[in-house]
Parts: sequence; C-alpha cells; structure tokens
Amino acid sequence: MRSMHSEIFGLGNLETGGKSLIHSVEDVRYSFLKRFPPILVISADGWVLTRGSLEPELRAVPAQIPPKEGILELAFLSKLHGDPGQKTLHPIHADLEWRDSPETVHQITVHSNTNQVTKMVGRT
Repeated sequence: MRSMHSEIFGLGNLETGGKSLIHSVEDVRYSFLKRFPPILVISADGWVLTRGSLEPELRAVPAQIPPKEGILELAFLSKLHGDPGQKTLHPIHADLEWRDSPETVHQITVHSNTNQVTKMVGRT
C-alpha cells in the first residue's frame, strides 16, 4: 500500500525489493569526513511499526549526481517483517556516505511514509 507522501514526492517506485518507506523520520544529521575528496555522511533516525525491520537504508530520489539545485532528496527505507497490524513504534537508524560532489549539497531532505525532515548544510 503506497502512502500519500509516496505519491506526492514520487517515491512510490522505490518501494521495491521488499523495502518500503519507514513510518516516520525523527532526526537528520550530517558531517563531513575530511578526505580528498571529502565524504558527506548523513545519519537519520526514525520509527517503524514492527520490531522486525531489516536492512534500513537512505536512498537518493531521484538519483541525480550532483543533486539538482544542491538539494539531496533521500527516502528512508527498510524491509519490514512481523505483524503488519502492529501499532507499537520501534526506533530505526540508517547512515549514508555521499561521495558524489558533496560540496554541491546545500540541503538534505529525508522522506518517510508520514513526514519529512529537512536539514540545511552549513547552518545550525
């Protein structure tokens, strides 16, 4: 079942391979690994409605290198196992190392099934 959020942001095509958007994203953080070239590391925390979440990942949507207009759009996905009718939220975490033109990223937006969180790069 696709969410309205999936349709609005065109994320429905990512819900493949047994993975789907997590219930909600709570926090997004980033840092740079000081290498040459630098690596942008993005971390996200969120919630799923089942204890059996597997293989959480942040996936670029759409995959554009470099990100269009400096905006990196990510979907927070996971394989979900267990009772689909469960109503208890459980924490989930995922990381992504973005190596493709990290200096061009000015905004990171992470999407879930019910919300999104945006972080401006270079601002607190």
